[in-house]
Parts: sequence; structure tokens; C-alpha cells
Amino acid sequence: MSLYTDIINAQNAEHAEHTDVHKYITDLYCIKQAELRRKYGSEFKGNHFTLMGNLIHKGIQETVKGYKSEIPITIGDLHGRADMVKDDTLYEIKYSPFGNQKNNDLYLLQASMYAHALDVSNVELLMLSGLNNYSVNIGGKTIEEYYQKAMSIFKDNTYPTMEAKCKYCEYKGIHCFR
Repeated sequence: MSLYTDIINAQNAEHAEHTDVHKYITDLYCIKQAELRRKYGSEFKGNHFTLMGNLIHKGIQETVKGYKSEIPITIGDLHGRADMVKDDTLYEIKYSPFGNQKNNDLYLLQASMYAHALDVSNVELLMLSGLNNYSVNIGGKTIEEYYQKAMSIFKDNTYPTMEAKCKYCEYKGIHCFR
């Protein structure tokens, strides 16, 4: 066993609840993949992108004082955890090794669901990468609009998806033929 394998196994154990039958707010990224995960299980054991994202989350949450972290959220049968909240602002932390902005809307849908559940008025999406670090701020009516859009995605089972999720999906060509 290598240190890398031990780290991946530890992070998988910490996030084991994502292999059960619950629905998660992060299923927004690909509802079809989430349904297949619940039906067939998952062999995904993490990779260097999930490892870096989890280490960055944990590092920020343990370093920055005065914020509530990993706040459990339940909206109907959907579950999630808000990254950080302080005062009237929810902070959603994302790591992208490529620094692209094409998934911001999906991230804001997720963050708006958390903000709505916690009744906070502001969202800051913090995107971290080695290439381009930036933040996106929304508030008030925009949060509500994103929340309503997210809820309709779950209600209607529409499938917005992150391109990268399809490219590396363990179900591609087996149970999913998009």
C-alpha cells in the first residue's frame, strides 16, 4: 500500500454515505449518474482531483476561524452539507485544476439550495485552482431564482450535466449512452 492509496481510502471512508440510497443536492451535477449509483453501486474510489478538492476544503475549514463548516442540509428527501457560513453569507468552495468557469451555474444551483435552506441572503462561490482563483457573489432574488431552477431540475428529472462527469463516468457505455 502506498500513502496515496491510504489517503484515497480514508477520504472514501469519510464520504461513504454517497454510496447509499439517499438523494443528494450534489446530484444536480448529473442526476442520471446519481440514479445509476443508487441502482448499481459504485466502484469509484476517488482520484487526484477529488483528493485535492477534499484536502483544500478541509484545509480551509480547519484554518479559517469563526465560520460554521459542513452544515447538514435537508430539503425534502435531498441531503447535503454547506461548506461554510458566517453571518449572512454562505461560502461554497470548489476546486478545479483547470480554472474554467463553465460549471459555475451548477455550483450556484447547489449553493442556492443551501442558502435557501439556511435562510442566508448572500452566496460566495470560491473557485480555487492553480491557474485562476476567483469568486462569484450572488444575493437575494438571484438566490431564489437559482433555488427554484434547482428544485425544478429534481422535480422534472431533467439532466443538466458537467461535461467532465460524462467523459470519465463509470457508467458510460454500460448503463448510460449519452
